[in-house]
Amino acid sequence: MSCAKYQDRLSDYIDGLLLERERLDVERHLQECVNCRTICEDLLYLRQLSR
Repeated sequence: MSCAKYQDRLSDYIDGLLLERERLDVERHLQECVNCRTICEDLLYLRQLSR
């Protein structure tokens, strides 16, 4: 799966909406991909700011 497809799933991942299989797949990708991991961290940071 391409980074773009993983990035499309990051909001659902953060919100806990993915099935376990999908969640594990995203987590594996985040361990390997610095770019997607950074985007995920940025999304988490923005969510915390908006609370």
